[in-house]
Amino acid sequence: MEPGELVAGRFEVERIAGQGGMGDVFRAFDRHARAFVALKVLRAQAASEAERFLREGAVLAEISHPGIVRYVAHGRTAAGHPYLAMEWLEGHDLDAHLRGGKLSAAESVALAVRVAQALGAAHARGVIHRDVKPSNIFLVDGRADRVRVLDFGIAQRGQAAQRVTRTGMILGTPAYMAPEQARACPGSCRCA
Repeated sequence: MEPGELVAGRFEVERIAGQGGMGDVFRAFDRHARAFVALKVLRAQAASEAERFLREGAVLAEISHPGIVRYVAHGRTAAGHPYLAMEWLEGHDLDAHLRGGKLSAAESVALAVRVAQALGAAHARGVIHRDVKPSNIFLVDGRADRVRVLDFGIAQRGQAAQRVTRTGMILGTPAYMAPEQARACPGSCRCA
């Protein structure tokens, strides 16, 4: 995507803000809300990846909590690539923060409370995040008391949820997996 490109007749791409293995994040201007958004666009076109990506948008659309990144819209670009628009946040993730220094005890407690409240709100809606790690915890303006939980890409809706994963495939970040999930992963599982 190029600066000035318009997505869904609404989001005007300003610049690329980040790149990942499966997609790109752009800073874009939402002409409807007159505010900047983070526009996440999937590059990969495997059906399971597109399904998971669109499911992330649907999950975020159902959850409203000050500790969870705010959903704006989701759909497909004119080229058919799935996109997800979320509030634009200034600051950095917890992973970057910890590489630059430590949190005080008070900051750690404030952060833990805020994340627990956000995850509790998601759980109340039947959503289990499944990938809580420092890079998915965003400190707005670098403040531990202004946290947003990001990336619901592998979230699951309760026990009866339709699974997008295959048997033997474990999703998440191994160092941050729940113990019961890690124990269920024999050496032959593929962690994504």
